[in-house]
This record gives sequence, structure tokens and C-alpha cells, in this order.
Amino acid sequence: MSNAGVDEMLMLSETSDFLQACRFLDEACAVISTLVQPLFPDCSGSFHITCTSRNRVEAVARWGDGLHSVEEFQPHDCWALRRG
Repeated sequence: MSNAGVDEMLMLSETSDFLQACRFLDEACAVISTLVQPLFPDCSGSFHITCTSRNRVEAVARWGDGLHSVEEFQPHDCWALRRG
């Protein structure tokens, strides 16, 4: 395995350790937005969750520059969610 592969495995392990230690959703969101960026240095992304009423999906973590995703949307507006 290359050094880059080893580094990625270490970062994934560290992210997993931090996520498992989180007690609240806002802690997990902070971990994701901070520790995912180094894994995908040339990418932008976001992590969305479905609200309790299941009528809205909202962004809870973002990383990178140039992300063109909406902050929230209805589940039926997402092709992937409609497909299950």
C-alpha cells in the first residue's frame, strides 16, 4: 500500500474514532466538516439529514469551496431518495 493509502486509512480511522465519541448530532457534524476535507482535498460536499417529520432534508455539514447545493429540500425532490 502506498504512503497515500496508509495516510487515508489513518484519517478514516481517526474520523471513525471521533464520530464514535460524539454524544450529540452537532458534535458529529463538526467532526464531519473538519475531518472529511483532508480525505477529499479537491472536492466540495455536504452532509444532509432528514428532519424528524420526514418532510425536509437539510444540510448539517459542508466542506470545500464552490459547493452549489441547496441548504434544504423536500425528500421527493431528490432522485436518489425517491429510488430508495
